[in-house]
Amino acid sequence: MDKIDCSNKWDTKQWWVFFDDECMICSFWVYIIITFEQEPRFYFGGLNTEETKVVFEEHHYAPPSDGVIFFCDNTFYCGASAIFQIAYRLKYPIKALYFFHYIPKPISDFVYRMIAIVRWRPGKDYCRTKIGLIRSRVCW
Repeated sequence: MDKIDCSNKWDTKQWWVFFDDECMICSFWVYIIITFEQEPRFYFGGLNTEETKVVFEEHHYAPPSDGVIFFCDNTFYCGASAIFQIAYRLKYPIKALYFFHYIPKPISDFVYRMIAIVRWRPGKDYCRTKIGLIRSRVCW
């Protein structure tokens, strides 16, 4: 897949989801976001890409090594907090996941980390092929 130039997108009011682009679960949830978003405002970037590293450096943010990071209104959310913030911006029934943010943060983060540990990682090329349908909204 060709490299997408994302340099003009970072300053927009779009919502960014940075995800482990080698993770099958993360790639699946990118499709869920695309399916249930109310309007096309989400953009996606792999955590290990040069473009994403530039964004993190510009915002003085040290990301976790894996998982999901959501960037909105100059704020980074990671882990379970990112999932809840993303869910809040989607249509029902996925929006209902937002109600789980009332669970104490240590518990929701623990559940998130357990899922992150057991996820399947078939490789970057496999997941990039599956994400090819939304190519104009993905920065590699």
